[in-house]
Amino acid sequence: MDVYIDDCELMLKALREKEYIEYNWIENKKFLSIILLYKGYEKTDELKNITANNVKKAFIAMQFGENKNKLRNYIKEGVIAAGYKPILIDEVPHNNIIIQEILKKIKSSRFVIVELTNMNNGAYYEKGYTMGVGKETIQ
Repeated sequence: MDVYIDDCELMLKALREKEYIEYNWIENKKFLSIILLYKGYEKTDELKNITANNVKKAFIAMQFGENKNKLRNYIKEGVIAAGYKPILIDEVPHNNIIIQEILKKIKSSRFVIVELTNMNNGAYYEKGYTMGVGKETIQ
């Protein structure tokens, strides 16, 4: 039993350090009180978005154009084969400002693939944002 509590304590401390929760043991570790903090709510919302409708999404940041269609299809096939839904901004119907929609799609994706062979400034921006929000980036 003590090993379980020690393992639990390690996880709780990690969650507290990230400011996701606050917790207190009650009655000599018989009971545990956990409070979900603001950052914890943000994280749960993020995780819900990632797995909404059980669809695992991967955002693909790359240049548009006929000369990229072959590469684009190969990347999409790889994402699908890995069990994810590929998201490319020019295939997403929306009425928003495009950068807002891109950032929203990046946040709701499990990871982002960034194709950088043509020094695409937009893709560099999207890569930086992806890293900033702590998402995995594949170049």
